[in-house]
Amino acid sequence: MPEQEKPGTPQLAELINKRDEQIRQLLEDNHRWQNDYELLRIQKGGFGFKALLGVGTVSGVIGIFLGWLVFRQKDPATVLFDQFNKSAGFKIEYSVAQRNFAEAEKQIAEFHANAAFKPIRHELELMLRIVKAAESASNKTNEVNPAQQ
Repeated sequence: MPEQEKPGTPQLAELINKRDEQIRQLLEDNHRWQNDYELLRIQKGGFGFKALLGVGTVSGVIGIFLGWLVFRQKDPATVLFDQFNKSAGFKIEYSVAQRNFAEAEKQIAEFHANAAFKPIRHELELMLRIVKAAESASNKTNEVNPAQQ
């Protein structure tokens, strides 16, 4: 004997079918969205790499700027002394090593007379004193041991 259907059962079955259809449609949409997102992410190379590249570039620029601020030579006398050392430092040292103290003193005196090197006159005078001290030490050594002349 067939059971009697309860009132509203076809409507309930219809609602369940609609709900199942909506769920299936939502799942398909979700799957399509996820698939589209993956394709787009693969095509664009991903956001993480671009963010890393951007942060690295900005950090590098900031690092270069801060390095320039910290390591630049601020004192003009320091720059001037470096210029003197590059142009005449080796010549003076070589003259002293060859015991040609007059030539070393002459080179220092030329820079001392130059008005452009006025900010480093104290350093030049100190170098002149060092050359004279080396000359007097060399003369004392020669007096003690004249055979090495």
